[in-house]
Amino acid sequence: MFSVSLNAETHFLQRIWDEECVVYVIDSGETYLLSSACSYLLEHLESGPVLVQTLLYEFLSSSDDLPQAEVSSLLGDIIQELRKIGLISTVEKLS
Repeated sequence: MFSVSLNAETHFLQRIWDEECVVYVIDSGETYLLSSACSYLLEHLESGPVLVQTLLYEFLSSSDDLPQAEVSSLLGDIIQELRKIGLISTVEKLS
């Protein structure tokens, strides 16, 4: 199990429209068009680190029509994309 948090070393601005989010990474000068799910995750992490299991439950509760395996895969893709951009970081939690 691991936790997800905003990357404290990356500074960015975001603008949200209905189903999309534009993120400007100040450090690199790059701009990204992200999905509303990515935006939701970024906003959620503003209050601090979250266990990925907690995120999975929240994503499942907001998407009643998708099976758990599909939501889990989607969440994994979102985390991977945001890590690649440098907006979030993950830390493995020891039990």
